[in-house]
Amino acid sequence: MGGQSVVALNWIYFMNAYSFLLGRNPKHQSLMPSSFLAGLILLGLAVNDALADLPQLSMPAFVVEGSGTLSNAGKLFASPASSNVVFFLQSSDPASLTVPATVSLASGQTNVSFDLVAGDNSIADGDRLVTITASNPAFANAVANIKILDDDPDHIVFGAVSPLVDTNSGQGLMVKAVKADGSLQTNFSRGLTIVAQGLEGVLPVTPTNVVLYQGQAYASFQVLAAGHAVCLRALEYPGQSDPYTVV
Repeated sequence: MGGQSVVALNWIYFMNAYSFLLGRNPKHQSLMPSSFLAGLILLGLAVNDALADLPQLSMPAFVVEGSGTLSNAGKLFASPASSNVVFFLQSSDPASLTVPATVSLASGQTNVSFDLVAGDNSIADGDRLVTITASNPAFANAVANIKILDDDPDHIVFGAVSPLVDTNSGQGLMVKAVKADGSLQTNFSRGLTIVAQGLEGVLPVTPTNVVLYQGQAYASFQVLAAGHAVCLRALEYPGQSDPYTVV
């Protein structure tokens, strides 16, 4: 438990005990000397000062997986020191979110910003929580949690195809990146490599790349060679269109 939690809990326990005694015997209220009440006020102020002096981390509530470098997205606050102070930073899941090894507060400085780097694994593994810790032997640890929002779909869905088309014609299809439950993966905004394959093998198709925005895109696909049981699919994720014939 961090130092700020211990100080806060001690204060809460003390006040709860004081309130309990007064509740059991209200006449004690009139017997409490003003010096004691003044002491309570001073203790409360001391607790507030102690909490304010402890280092604190400020982080975004969430980060989308694969966002890359987020400049100055993290910030460490601490009371001004008389000399430079180095804090060590650590991520509980460096593959998902990376932080610098250290940050330095210059003499008299009260905060310092640092970059966050959101990694990407191209696996539909769901949202996850990453804990960032700032430590220095002379201070209590500062801790903050960030939710990493998964951007990968479970599979790709193609819209309904025409059962028969010719090589001179294309057909417009909606392409969607969806989660395992079938809902749209709106965090997915990137390109997919499209291939066409039939009983004859891989067939030439245009376009070969479709860029989805917030999990979906509309594109007109044209298979340039005749084939049977032709299906469109993306190389990066499972899922394919219904089969159709190209003449």
